[in-house]
Amino acid sequence: MKDIESLKELIKQHVSLGELLRIDGRITNTLEEEQFGCNFHGIDRKKSARYYRVTDSAYCWVCKERWDSISYICKKQGIGFGEAINHIVSEYKIDVSVLPEATEEHVRKIQRVTESKVDNKKLALEKISQAIMVVREDVDLPTYAKMAYAYMVLKYSVPEEQFLEQCAKLKSGMLRVFERLSKK
Repeated sequence: MKDIESLKELIKQHVSLGELLRIDGRITNTLEEEQFGCNFHGIDRKKSARYYRVTDSAYCWVCKERWDSISYICKKQGIGFGEAINHIVSEYKIDVSVLPEATEEHVRKIQRVTESKVDNKKLALEKISQAIMVVREDVDLPTYAKMAYAYMVLKYSVPEEQFLEQCAKLKSGMLRVFERLSKK
C-alpha cells in the first residue's frame, strides 16, 4: 500500500479540479475565481459554488462542502475514496511506483478511519418508512394508519434487544399488504 498523503499530492499534480470542472462545462478555467452552478444538490437558481484557482478547490454554499479533484470525482461518480484513487490512477495513467510504501502505523490509522459506520437500525427504519410512503395512496386509511403506527412503535418504543424480531414482524405484515395490493 502506497503512502496516502504522497499519493494524494501526486494525483493533484496530474489532475486539477479546475480542469475537471472545465471538462464538465462548469467553469472556463481562465479566471482566478469562478462562480458556477453546483450539480450535487439539485437545481441552482443562483450559482452556489465557487472555484478557487490558488488552492485548486471549490466550495458550495448550499451543500456546505469543499472539493478537491479527488473528492469531486468521489461525489460525481458516487464512489468512495479508494475507488476514486484507483479510477484517477488508471484513467490518467499516473505512475505510482515512485511513491513510498505506507508504514504499518499509517495503515492501521487508515483502517480505523475508514471502518464502516453503517447504522443498521437506522437503515432498516428508513427502508420501512420509504415502503410505507410508497403505498400511501394505494391502501385504505385504516391499513395505512396501522403500518404508520407500527413503524412509530418500532422506531421509538421497541428496546434494542427486541428490535430485529419486531422489525421482521413488521416487514412480514407489510409484505402481506403489498401482496394483496399486487393482486388487485
